[in-house]
Amino acid sequence: MFFLAFTFEQKNLNIYMNGKLYKTKKFLGIPEFNKYKMFFNLKNTFNGTIFKFRYIPLSLNESEISTFYNDLPNVEYFPKKIRLKTYAKQLKFREMITAMLN
Repeated sequence: MFFLAFTFEQKNLNIYMNGKLYKTKKFLGIPEFNKYKMFFNLKNTFNGTIFKFRYIPLSLNESEISTFYNDLPNVEYFPKKIRLKTYAKQLKFREMITAMLN
């Protein structure tokens, strides 16, 4: 599990990974925000599980981003049944066998 956050300030997109600023990209024009429905995990797109997706219509600072990151659960504490089901759905057999043996 890892933490990913995006903040937008004026024309700068800040990308945070695991609570730390990873990259900043500057837009040349004025960005247009999507006003339509958002879809996740469609076929042939993202191959994973999203835990606690949040949309916050405010720009957060690095300290606030870090607070959200520190709120992530330790995946080892997820019940074994849930981990096995997730690994099986993603065809991650090595991880599935490791989880069964632990």
